Amino acid sequence: MPEHFGIREAYDVGMYAQTLMLSMTAHGLACCPQTALIFVSDPVRETMGILDADNSSRSVWADSAYRSQEREDSLREAGYRSHIHRKGARGQTLNDRAKEANRKR
Repeated sequence: MPEHFGIREAYDVGMYAQTLMLSMTAHGLACCPQTALIFVSDPVRETMGILDADNSSRSVWADSAYRSQEREDSLREAGYRSHIHRKGARGQTLNDRAKEANRKR
């Protein structure tokens, strides 16, 4: 937070974060408060139906925890391009091509 912010603003940020986490849970997304929330903002917006229609790249970036066939299908139907990381199946690691693709995502 900016230097001139105090405890009052910290409480405001905390209440906002709590409201966001409760809303995420209500929409079926598990969440954990941390400063890395920005890295999963696209799946949060997509699941809650608030993807930016003015996003000129139409790309959605996210961690592999958010990858599912249902999500991939809904993104494609809505005209978005998924860059959600791939994950290996139980007992199977990703092949080299998939690992390389994840590094680029």
